[in-house]
Parts: sequence; structure tokens; C-alpha cells
Amino acid sequence: MSPDLLPSIKGGYLAFETVIPSDHRALWIDVPSILLGLDETSHIRRPKARRLQCQDPRIVKKYVNHLSQTLDEMHAFQRLAILRSEIHQTRLTRAQQQEYEELDRTATFARLSAEKHCRKFKMGQVPWTPDLTRKIYRILYWKGVASRAQGHRIGTSVLRSRARKAGLQHTLEVLQLPIETIKNNIAKAIRQYRHIKQDSDRRDTWLGQMIAAQVQATGQTPKHLWQQIRTRERIQLTAKQVKTALGKVITHRPLAIVSEPESTGSRRECTTRQALEQACLAEAGHRFTQANTTPCFQTPIWEIFGELGVNRKAFDQVLAGTFEPPPTCDQFTKKVLAHLKRPETVRPTKEPQLAEYIYGWKKAREETSSSYSNVHFGHYIAGSQDERIAHFNAGMAMIPASMGYSPNRWRHGLNVMLEKAPGNFEVERLRIILLFEADCNQNNKWLGRAFMKEAELWDLLAVEQYGSRCHKDAITQCLNKRLWYDYIRSTRQPAALCSNDTKSCYDQIVLLITALCMCRLGAPKPSVLSMLTTIRDMRHHTRTVHGDSMRFESWRTWGQPVAGIGQGNGVGPAIWAAVSSPLFTIMKEDGFLAKVICAMSFNEISISGFAFVDDTDLCVSGHSD
Repeated sequence: MSPDLLPSIKGGYLAFETVIPSDHRALWIDVPSILLGLDETSHIRRPKARRLQCQDPRIVKKYVNHLSQTLDEMHAFQRLAILRSEIHQTRLTRAQQQEYEELDRTATFARLSAEKHCRKFKMGQVPWTPDLTRKIYRILYWKGVASRAQGHRIGTSVLRSRARKAGLQHTLEVLQLPIETIKNNIAKAIRQYRHIKQDSDRRDTWLGQMIAAQVQATGQTPKHLWQQIRTRERIQLTAKQVKTALGKVITHRPLAIVSEPESTGSRRECTTRQALEQACLAEAGHRFTQANTTPCFQTPIWEIFGELGVNRKAFDQVLAGTFEPPPTCDQFTKKVLAHLKRPETVRPTKEPQLAEYIYGWKKAREETSSSYSNVHFGHYIAGSQDERIAHFNAGMAMIPASMGYSPNRWRHGLNVMLEKAPGNFEVERLRIILLFEADCNQNNKWLGRAFMKEAELWDLLAVEQYGSRCHKDAITQCLNKRLWYDYIRSTRQPAALCSNDTKSCYDQIVLLITALCMCRLGAPKPSVLSMLTTIRDMRHHTRTVHGDSMRFESWRTWGQPVAGIGQGNGVGPAIWAAVSSPLFTIMKEDGFLAKVICAMSFNEISISGFAFVDDTDLCVSGHSD
């Protein structure tokens, strides 16, 4: 081959006896993978299974033991206790921040290391049991003995390892058996393997052993645990059959292609890793900066409050109801700020106790996706079952919440692009789900529960808003709308109703207004500052079929301030209830409402719509003839 044709390809000869003992020399050729269409950056990354499974107490115990041992070796428990005792101010010093970050890196390493010791993967089309593994290794053992008897090289240590895993004992007498006897043993092992594959009770035996361990660990009855497992497996099997029949076996496909618009008006398909990541991150930049022309990002509000405003004097004045907006301020912004006064009955919530922290993780779902760092929900759920680990995790989580600090690990988010309409890969039509770190999102969920509890206690939420609230659901709101239809027909009132779905509702909430609405309902300022600082400084990575991107973008690369709380934020639904409630009050004060008079009590009720999160039907009615 002429080097002038392909200058990037190299080749040559290996030395004698380099590969095999022979008098021939082997040829070698080095071809760049990109010339063969095998660019490493475009390899499809398969999702990794989790070794930690929290439903099995034996695996959880193994994980907790390894985690505790690693943290002890690194003196993490003592270092955290010292750090907490040295915190006396409302903000962490630079030295305390560095110590916290080092502790967080230590804990992350310990969690990932402990998970590696949990279990080995047993994946296939046959339901796994420990006995199935023994039968497989029995076949491998006797085949190894046969290979040794035929003169092939196979180490004694390999045979001894296979025998141990097969439940056999390897002796020298086995190697002296006739070849026919060895073949008979291979055939017998294969028959045993096929028999156990057809035995429907083998998995029940193994499940019985696991349930016995769960009974001892949780105190639940075996009947209840069996019923849970059977119900879950029946639902999974039924769903799989339905999807197969409908041709919907693949429901959540990794993002392999997007279509982005070009300046010429045409569209360009992106399939390579670099093009996919560039298109997705560019769209994220457009989504999270689309509110930067609103009044809160303009003069004079920007000069008075800044981006978050939590530590500004004007922020406290708004909550106290004493803020006087400048004359040049937008009239609608004036109305919003005037309705964000915190009632005197509302008090800032306190940080959760250890029992509340543990309860929150016990209610969490292990399968929930999270975390660019690979620390997932299962690590914290398993840790909550050990008091020492739970106390450590709670301490690490509460320092940022009480100090208004945003750890570096929290400021790496993972954007997952999902299809709104099946088969539509236009990048502007995809939904962006922002995956936060698991412990960060758990803090956000606690914050949402805390101020929503205070809001419900003092009746501070709009009666029109049924989303994100206890004892209220969508079907009841549909019934309310239907009853209103019947009412206006029976009373012959002129009325109008507009059904709308707010565009990019979570992505256009201004962070300043978010902070004010949350603090109005009792959210503590340090916790709000910790969450909003994390969102503002978030480094957005993206997940595609090629894996999680090393590349990231943020407000620094976009060159514009960001808005939005992120779909995937645990406090998102509660924030929308807090933000929308003052808006409904403003609408009713401006006369955009419908009145309903109760038939028996003659009470008059005023409503401006029917809302379930951002799905809102706005209504208005006039007087009957």
C-alpha cells in the first residue's frame, strides 16, 4: 500500500515468535478508527446497572458495612463533627468551605466504592437464582477437566475456582478419570442445568430466602412481602405483553438524533456525539435565558435587587410590606411586589430533625434518576437504614441548607431531553428534564413540604390552584369546572372561559420572584439561597445515546442571566403554587373573575379560573338578565 494514498495508516512486521512460536513473522496495520467510521467519541454507551439494591436487606447491610469502614478509615465522622462545631456565623468561611468540599469528595468516593462490593451482576433471559450459577460453573468445571485431559493448557487454580463456585471439591483423582467418565459428567451437568431452567419453583425458593431476611430486618409479615413481590412481577409481565402487542417495546429510547434549525430556514440532523451535545446545550441556553427581557432583569428592579436579591435590604422590605417601588417601575411588577408581603402569622420553618430526614428517604423511590456524579437515590435510601450513616448524611445535607451554601457537586446538572410527541426530534420541541444531585433534590423537597405546610395552615394559597396540594386532585377540579358550566347555564349568565397551558412555565420563573414567594410562605432565607445559587451557577451537562457529556455550559458561557427552576426540581410543584397564588389574587382584584352564589347558604364565591399546576382555565362572567 502506497504511503502517499493513506499517510495516516501505519504498518509493519512483528519480531519472530512474538505472537505464536513460529518461523513466520506477523503483519500489523494501524488504521485510525475515524477512517472506518468507528470514532471513539460516537460509541453508544450502554446504561450501567446498579449493584446496590435496597429491597434486599443483605445487600444493604453489606453496603453499609463497607461504607462505614471506608468513612472510618478517612476519619470522615470526626471531621464532620469538628466542622459543625466550628460553624458560628451565618456563612461559611473559605476554610470551612474547603473542608466541606473535601469531606463531600471523601463521602462520594466512599459511596461509590462501597457499591462495588454489593453484588455481582447476573443478567440473562432466565430468572436468576444462586443455584443456577452453581449449575453453570459445574458445566464449566467438567469442560475444563476434559480440556486438561486432552492435553490443553488450563491452570489448576482455574479449575479449583470453578469447582468452588460449583459446590464441588477439586482433587487430583479427578484429573485421572477416563475421558468417557468426564464426558458423562459434562452431559449430566448440562441436564441438571436444563432441568433447573424449567423448574418454576427455583425462583420461589430463592425469593423465600430473601423474604426471610426482609422479615428479620423490617418486621413485616411474610404474607405481605410475598404479595408485594407477586403484584409487582404480575404488573411488569402484563405491561411487557401489552407493549409487545402494541409494538411499543422500546418506550424510553436514549437520544440518538435531533433536528435543529439553520439560519437558511432549513433543518440539520445531528447524530454524532459532538453535534448532539452542541445542539442540546444550545437549546438549553435558549430555554433558560428566554425571560431575560422581563422587568426583573431591567432597570430599576435589577439595580435594586440584583439577580437573587435574598441578601438585599429591599428583599426584606417587600416581605414586610414597606417597599416603595420607584416611579419608573413597571405597573404589573408593582402589583406583584405589593402582593408578596408575608403575613404576620407566618414564621420561618426550622431545619428537619434526623427522624424527619430518615422518613423522607424511606418514602423516596430508588429507581429515580439523578446525579451527574453517579451517586444515586439508592445510596441515601440504604444509608437511612443505619443510624450512624443517616446522621452523617443529614449533617452533610443540612450545612448548605442552614448556611446558604451551594456545594460544587450540586452545581453540576444533567439535562435529559425527552420527546413530547413520539418521533418528533426537533430540538425545540423536546422537553428538558434537569436531574439534580440526589441529596440536593431531597433538600429541595423538604423545603417545599415545609413552606406548603405553613401555607395550608394559614390558608395562603389560591382557591383556584389544585395542583401540588394535599387532598386536591385533577378530577375534582374537572368536576368543579363542569358544575360551573351548569351554574352559568341555569342562571343564564354571559361567561367566557379560556383554556391555556403556560409555555415553558418552569423555565421562565424569575429567581428573584421565586425567592420572594417562597419566603412569603415561611421558607428560610438560607435554604432558599442555597437552592437558587445552585440553579443560577448550574453547569449543564447533557445525556445522549453516547453517554453523559463531559462538556457543559452555564450562564457564563451564555453571557446572560438565567431563569427557571428546572423540570425535575423536587420543590418545583410547590414553587408554582406559591408563584401562581398572588397572580390569581391580582386578577380578581382587577375584575377578571366569575361569581357563584350558593343555593342554600347564599354565600358568594369569586373565582378567576380552574388551575392544576400550569394547566389553567381562566374564566369570567357577567350579570344575568
